[in-house]
Amino acid sequence: MSFTAYALPHPPIIMDEIGEEHLEQVEDTLTAMEKVRNEVSEDPPEVVVLMSPHSPILGAGITVFGGTSAEGDFGPFGHPNIRARMNLDPVLAAKVTRELQNSIAIPVALSPMTPTLDHGALVPLMKGFGVSSHAEDSPKLVWLSISPTDHNGHYEVGRAIRRAVAGSNAVFLASGDLSHRLTPDAPAGYDPGGAVFDQNICEAFSSGELGSLLALDPIKIEKAGECGLRSLVTLAGCFADSDPDSVDSELYSYEGPFGVGYMVAKVNESPNE
Repeated sequence: MSFTAYALPHPPIIMDEIGEEHLEQVEDTLTAMEKVRNEVSEDPPEVVVLMSPHSPILGAGITVFGGTSAEGDFGPFGHPNIRARMNLDPVLAAKVTRELQNSIAIPVALSPMTPTLDHGALVPLMKGFGVSSHAEDSPKLVWLSISPTDHNGHYEVGRAIRRAVAGSNAVFLASGDLSHRLTPDAPAGYDPGGAVFDQNICEAFSSGELGSLLALDPIKIEKAGECGLRSLVTLAGCFADSDPDSVDSELYSYEGPFGVGYMVAKVNESPNE
């Protein structure tokens, strides 16, 4: 069975009602998101396994959120009318949790509480996957937080997720922006290492050398002011045990008009016949 993963950014400014006159500055991102949305609609998954760096982090480990449904809106950005709702997949969530607990060093917990979907989940789900307020029109969701304590350990998280979803019609979605320090007016200030970091990430996805994410210098990572690396390393881990000849990686777009790097990429494995 083939397996697909997407790396998508999550800036609320790419939502039509929020971005308004700024949308022309993110045309590349919007075009790439539309491409993803068209691909997903042509071959819809039954489940989206999502990791968002803005989801609630409970302790030092990874949380898999339980429950039967999740919803959220852009009220924190002045638009509570923009909202989405998805049904969760509690059976697959429990299976993912067990696989993680049995095979990785990072602590993992299955939460009985379902928090509100954060913008790190809402933006890629709505713009990239066409999710709306009608849960019955969307794939089911398995939703995970990152762990704040470990970058490279997320590679094994991806490995375990891939084992857990084997045989399922599931897509992995890595939500994350890249450096927040690309320009002097960037939200986290400026650091020249931000652009270098983003270039390294883009090269990994355009070349397919996803394992190179594990070799990034921790000091340079810190200076970049990123928020998406753990999600991206998890995505890379999903293909760690794949035949390299069966994996295609493609960079759809990259831009940083507001001092934050936005990347859209796809990785797909098509088993050799």
